[in-house]
Amino acid sequence: MAKSSDRILLTGASGTLGSQVLSTLRTKTLFALTTVGRRTPMGMRPKDVHLAVNFGEPQSVDQIAQQLDHEESSFRAAVFMAGIDSRQGSRSLQAAAFVKAMQVNCLAHLQILRQLVTSRSGPRSPLQVIAVSSDVVNSSQKATAVYAASKAALEEGLRHATSESCLRVVLVRLPALGTAMKEVAEGVSTFRGDEVMRPLGAGLADRIAVSLKEDLHRLPVMEVWQ
Repeated sequence: MAKSSDRILLTGASGTLGSQVLSTLRTKTLFALTTVGRRTPMGMRPKDVHLAVNFGEPQSVDQIAQQLDHEESSFRAAVFMAGIDSRQGSRSLQAAAFVKAMQVNCLAHLQILRQLVTSRSGPRSPLQVIAVSSDVVNSSQKATAVYAASKAALEEGLRHATSESCLRVVLVRLPALGTAMKEVAEGVSTFRGDEVMRPLGAGLADRIAVSLKEDLHRLPVMEVWQ
């Protein structure tokens, strides 16, 4: 497979928001896409690639990360949208739920980022990293301690990564809906808030498409969208 500097990596592409971003990138950009996740998104094009991985298993993520180097080591950007919720607060915290949320929301993405930055060589434009987070990171809300901790860890991991690698990082702090996402660390939620998420996803997808086409040298190293 030919290596391309105009390839975009996208996690969580089969989710409500991720599928909208995927669709928008297909129609409004010329980028080839590499999707990473458990399920293959609908409508994959010949130039697109899907890598199947369980984000909850560090060894599985490491194997996928190694494939990125062997198959297509040159990426323009990574869009991190995969995530798992938790309805546990500080009083109800259970170790298993905390570990699972931290692995899926934070560590898995940092594992992938590690491979992307170590496989880049020579003078290049910054690697753009757009990571979906939540405004619970900057607030105090009930039953969000575990989820907020995992998203805060991802944000800080990416923030510190800018001191080691040539990156342009965007943190997208989406508004908390007050109800669980489709999948939670304690089990599968019955939440079906697509009617709430779709309008939010449409605007986010357009903004991501525009950002991916900008001259990264003219943009700040870190930016927060709220």
